[in-house]
Amino acid sequence: MQRKYFCTFVLTIINGLNFMDRNTIAGVLSDIQDYFDISDTNAGLIQTTFFCFYMFSAPLFGYLGDRYNRKYIIIVGMIIWNLAVLGSSFMPRNKFWLFLIMRGVVGIGEGSFSIIAPTIIADYFGSFRRAQMLTMFYVTSGVGAGLGFVVGSNVANAANDWRWGVRVGPFIGIIGLIMVTIFVYEPGRGAADLEEIDEIPEKAVKPIVKTVQNKDPYWSDVLNIMKNPTYVLCSVGNLMNLLVTATLSWWAPTAFINARAAIKGFNSTDDLTAAQKDEITLMFGAITVVASLVGVILGTVLSQKLEKSTLPSLAKWRPRADPLICALGAIIGTPTMLGGLLLSKDHLSVTFVLIFIMIVGIAFPWALNTNQTLRVVAPQRRSVAQAWQIMFAHLLGDAPGPWIVGMISDWLRNGKTGPNDRWHALTIALLLPNLICGISAIFFALSSITIVRDLKIVQDELDAAAKILEKEQDYSIERSLGNDNDAFEFKEKF
Repeated sequence: MQRKYFCTFVLTIINGLNFMDRNTIAGVLSDIQDYFDISDTNAGLIQTTFFCFYMFSAPLFGYLGDRYNRKYIIIVGMIIWNLAVLGSSFMPRNKFWLFLIMRGVVGIGEGSFSIIAPTIIADYFGSFRRAQMLTMFYVTSGVGAGLGFVVGSNVANAANDWRWGVRVGPFIGIIGLIMVTIFVYEPGRGAADLEEIDEIPEKAVKPIVKTVQNKDPYWSDVLNIMKNPTYVLCSVGNLMNLLVTATLSWWAPTAFINARAAIKGFNSTDDLTAAQKDEITLMFGAITVVASLVGVILGTVLSQKLEKSTLPSLAKWRPRADPLICALGAIIGTPTMLGGLLLSKDHLSVTFVLIFIMIVGIAFPWALNTNQTLRVVAPQRRSVAQAWQIMFAHLLGDAPGPWIVGMISDWLRNGKTGPNDRWHALTIALLLPNLICGISAIFFALSSITIVRDLKIVQDELDAAAKILEKEQDYSIERSLGNDNDAFEFKEKF
């Protein structure tokens, strides 16, 4: 019993490392721009390349994750990820294109983990405990992102070389790889869901669920999830949320550093001391850590409070708790992001307060959206569902987001390089994700209309599997293993 909690803890720590690595680059972005002598457009292309590789590998990992041992897939992915991060730190100044490729390979490795780890946790726990464990898992997304800003910037400044800030991740990653290899185990697909059906004793579930492998054609699974309206709507809301998160985390520290240089009348951010730059990245990183922690936990608490409410007036809203709280988070994030951007030059302290509130809001969906996705998709299709949701989220969300904002910024500056020009251009460019944040609330709200129907469809599939098990009157383990016909029928229907 305790083993699955420790395995979840290990996966959670690695998830934090995953996000720390992504944002380490953002913490030293201005140094990377100076090193490779690149524009804002090319700087945004670093993150876009990462997510392009990440998203195009997603369907492959979704296919493998529903059919093969997920632990081994994660191990291979982590090896690729850590070697690529380390390799990217050795690129010469005239090989920016090779640096981009290495960051892309990092995306492949990290993608294997992000797609598969939540489905392992989903098979460790039933619905209520699953939501709590996924909350813990996604709390480290924001914590890791914040640590990425802080660790990357401070280590780089201490070593007087941005590359050492990037190299921190692989050293920690080796420890994570060892822990996954030793401690994490592969659970039976759908075991936790079947154990929640009262008529089936736990001892009868375990031997049969081990026979469950997805034998359906891959494209049949894809078509099935694409016909699921809740899945589609919350996926659109999720991709918009990720676009906002990625563009803000990528460009906000740079915008704020330029704002500080402009206030002091400097001609370049190079005129700021390392301590002045560190102050901004440290503050932004700390805000990201704390606000993400508060947002993920608060969002889950609000959802579970609504779901378990006994007030008659809230009865029809209880099963819709997850998407409604996701929509609420986007509504909170939209005006606070706008205010934070507009005040960032003259009132940076007020901006940090507003950005804190904004991150709390946009962090609501990080765990809730995954929980909602896993609830409306049958267990044997969850890895595919995760993979396609992540692919579209990166294809239309955080992959193009930083690059588009950088391109808009370059166009607005029209060749001007002063800190005030850079701050003004980035601020205007970031109004695009601000608008998208508001639109995401609409899609989350729409998914609350369809979720009840789709939850019933999944429950009907589980009930059908339960009826097959009920044919065994004594539910004995021996008979469950010995009856090949029932096992085959169970695989086909479940």
